[in-house]
Formats: sequence, C-alpha cells, structure tokens
Amino acid sequence: MQHKKVSVIIPTYNEAQFISRAIESLLETDYTSDLLEFVIVDGNSTDKTREIVEELARQQNVNIKLLNNPNHLTSVSLNMGIAGSTGEIIIRADAHSQYPSHYIDQLIYWKEKLGADNVGGVFVHTALRNTKINNAIIAVLDSPFGVGNATYRLVRSGQPIRVDTVPYGIWDRELFDSIGLFNEKLVRNQDIELNKRILANGGKIFLLPFLHIKYYPRSTWRDFIKYSMENGKWNVLTIFITRNLRALNIRHFVPLFFVLSLVGTLILGIFKKIFFALFVLIIILYFAAAIVAALKSKRDNTTIWHVVVTFFLWHFFYGIGETWGFVCALRMKRYSSVNTNN
Repeated sequence: MQHKKVSVIIPTYNEAQFISRAIESLLETDYTSDLLEFVIVDGNSTDKTREIVEELARQQNVNIKLLNNPNHLTSVSLNMGIAGSTGEIIIRADAHSQYPSHYIDQLIYWKEKLGADNVGGVFVHTALRNTKINNAIIAVLDSPFGVGNATYRLVRSGQPIRVDTVPYGIWDRELFDSIGLFNEKLVRNQDIELNKRILANGGKIFLLPFLHIKYYPRSTWRDFIKYSMENGKWNVLTIFITRNLRALNIRHFVPLFFVLSLVGTLILGIFKKIFFALFVLIIILYFAAAIVAALKSKRDNTTIWHVVVTFFLWHFFYGIGETWGFVCALRMKRYSSVNTNN
C-alpha cells in the first residue's frame, strides 16, 4: 500500500489560527515520509500563515512546499497544487480541520479496496470557542433539520457508503487527465462539482463513516451568516456557470423555497388576509420544528433559544444568499450578452 508517492494539497488564506494544527496532525501519519509531500498553496495571506508554514518546513523531515497564489481562489490554489506536486496520488486537505494519525493510510487503503475514484471521511464539528453561540452552531450543523441529508455531517459509524460527494478527497493523478481539473470559475462548490463529473464519468465515490475529521466551523453569528449567504449565492452561480442542473442536489435549495414562501406570503398578505395567515402558519410550523430539533441536539453550554435562533439564521440567510445568487446570475448573463453584441 505504501509504494506510491502521495501529495497532500492544502489551500490557505489567512489561516494562522488553524494551519499549524492541521499540518501537524497530518504529519503524525504512519505513511512513509520519503513518499509523502505537502503542497501548501497560499492566497497572499495577510496574517502569519506563510511564516508558520515556512517554520514547519524547516522543522520537519517531510517535504513541505509553499506556493503563492495571488488570485487566492480555492479552485485556483488546488489546480496550482496539483500542477506543482509530484505524487501519483493527490489528497486534498483543509486548514480548518484536524486529522487522525491513520487518515492518509485509511484513505489510500479504502480507495484501493473499494475500487473507488474518491473516498473521504466525515466531519466531527468541533467548537473553536466554548461559547453558547459556537456550540449552537455545532448543534445546527449536526442536525438533519439543519443540513438535510448531508451524510458526511451526520453519520459517525458504520460501513463505507456510496455517496455523491465527500469532504476533501483522494484521487489518482491520472483521473484529472480524463475529467479535467477543478473549475476555476467557482468560488465555492468546486469539490462538489468535481465529484459530479466523476460520477457522470462512471466513477464511484464512498464515504467512510469511521474516519473522523475534526472540523472547526465559524464561531460567531456574524461569521456564520456570512458563510451561509456565500454558500447560498454560490449554489445558484454553480448551476449558472456549469450549465448543469445536476451540479448540486435539491437539499441545497430548500432554504430558497423557505425564504420565497415567507416573502411571497407576506407580500400577498397585504392584499389578501388569507396569505398573511399562511405566512404566520409557516412561521409557527418552522419554529415548532426548530424547537423539536433543538431539543434533540443535546449540546452542552448552549440553550434551546440559541440553537433555534441559529437554525433560523442558517436557513434564512442561506436562502437570501440563493436569492442574491439569481440576481448575480442575471447580471452576469446581461454583461455577457452586452459583450457578445459589442
């Protein structure tokens, strides 16, 4: 199993708070160090990310390369990392995570055992700060009410599961020759879109529920709202840019339907009272479901109120982001039409 050279690619941008623990956890691997290289592609960080990586490169006996990506888009960084690496196997990692010591070995072993084109572990959401808000955010991301059927966020044990996407991933280098690299037009969802191409090409993707990745999500409501809106916006733009309705799943657009139902019934309620009654009913049903989900979450150092509010912020601003995504898509289409006509 340990005869192939492996390149671990980590895109970074202002990750000084996380990058050290991410790389150090990966360095604890049992994989042969002579067959392992790390390619850190940094997007012109303004904090001490680059200095930390350079210091780790001096301290460790494993090859650690640091590349610079002035563009700082993740998709561009990933493609630069692939181009600047030498491994037969490519593993994508993320600075916001911490990995078990057997992570690299397990990815390689199960990829070969399952005959898969990509395999990945599951997120164990971990609070960066032990605050009520941070723990409420963890509760939301651990809940089916919060994230739908996103298996990689919900399952923690069991046998490998055939899925449509996984966190991060592992690929044979030659795979990119047949299906192409990451789509550099995508600010978000580049991994999901790549996995869709793998499946369209007849490939197989498996989730490993027993391979746990500590993931540190946003820790404040402000950052979480911003994250929600960006995710929503790029769900719509991903479909617009790829011209592929199957680039994402229906679960990604449930928040859009929620926001449209709220806004639509509220506006129509100005003219007919029955629509305002429907608006109130939607609100009541939503918060009733949110309270039930919050009661099931059982998180320490938070409250039902914090979890319910976080559910609403997550869903509402995700849907707002998707609505804004349609506006951005129309602008892009109009701009493209004007340029074509000129």
